[in-house]
Amino acid sequence: RVTFAPILYTIIIDERDGGSITHTLNSDTALCGENVIFTITPDTCFAISDIILNGEYFYDYEMNNGIATINFSQILTNIHLVAHFVPISYTITGNYSGNGIVFIPSNPVLCGDTTKIRFLARNCSHLDSATIDGNLIHLDSLQHVGDTLVYTIHNISQNHFVNAFFSIDSFPIHISNNLNFPISITDTILACGNSFYFYTIQNECFKVDSIIVNEHRLDKSEFETIGTIIQSGDTTYYSINQLQEPTDIFVILDTNFYEINISCSPHGHVSYEGT
Repeated sequence: RVTFAPILYTIIIDERDGGSITHTLNSDTALCGENVIFTITPDTCFAISDIILNGEYFYDYEMNNGIATINFSQILTNIHLVAHFVPISYTITGNYSGNGIVFIPSNPVLCGDTTKIRFLARNCSHLDSATIDGNLIHLDSLQHVGDTLVYTIHNISQNHFVNAFFSIDSFPIHISNNLNFPISITDTILACGNSFYFYTIQNECFKVDSIIVNEHRLDKSEFETIGTIIQSGDTTYYSINQLQEPTDIFVILDTNFYEINISCSPHGHVSYEGT
């Protein structure tokens, strides 16, 4: 009498860090000719690096959303299945105008990490607007750290592109005019770092005593520490170099005095009133 028994094959699964392998069998043995489906699923922020079947790299699998499926029909040998996983990494790139700079973290950045983008405006400039992947970054949400503005990206799950626009600061200029001594101004709004000019035309009854710049009273020599004074005919030109803030200017006048000499021939006299 001859007795026959079904042939059994062993299923060995070798899972490495970063994912898992499951199959459709109820145990780690399979009947000869049985069908089995293996599913290889990476953990969050991991991807399948390679699959090894019975000591050789294996490529005959279906991939869907990062999950690999292997369909074996009619098993005729033992199966030793190994899957290797690698961490997913992303890159962050950026573009910015010449009035500032964006500090991008070192690439690549690991999936799931938190990283910070730093915006630094150059002197006389400010961050006007910024986007990430085309979406506007609300500037009031940025953290102030020293001279920089910081944007934090949490739980990174994709590549990112940052675009920043820096603008030159501009300041209003206001001059308090005196009806007796009009002052002409070249600009009412001036870009930071530029020089600002105003001028006066000679008046027979008044002259400039001093100039108040943002509540600081300056005589001629003191004014020349922040700007220049140039006389050209009846016109006096004043300039303030490298303006750095909103500026209010007020000119203090002094009255011109004239001497009256009176002479009279004999046999008469001349009288006058006033001083």
